[in-house]
Amino acid sequence: ALTSARTDRGLAGPLASGTGRAVTGSMAAGELVVDKLPSTPSRLGPPSLAARTLFGGTSAAAVAHRDGHDPALPALVGALGAVGMSVLATRLRGSGSRWLGTDLPGAFAEDGLAALLGWLGARRPAT
Repeated sequence: ALTSARTDRGLAGPLASGTGRAVTGSMAAGELVVDKLPSTPSRLGPPSLAARTLFGGTSAAAVAHRDGHDPALPALVGALGAVGMSVLATRLRGSGSRWLGTDLPGAFAEDGLAALLGWLGARRPAT
């Protein structure tokens, strides 16, 4: 939503609207908060991992389509990247928690890394 314009084709265009940005921003903020709660189930559980895989694949496909590329391979890479990052982030966060005695620093570092990777993946190609 942040790297797209309203005139973009496919799903990217509606996401770049004011409503689209508000909805995606609210969802991102909600995820940031809910992810820190002790009652939040593991991201590696089937429902959570399935949702992350679906969102990773569809996001990558939408960006590829927006930029005029075949979305099939980016969808696969996005889905696999979501699974890989879920596993890696869980392990890193657990290691940080054991080392520091709390998982909050690891949780914020994980959010920063996810945001950076998402932004890098969604940037427009240089023209």
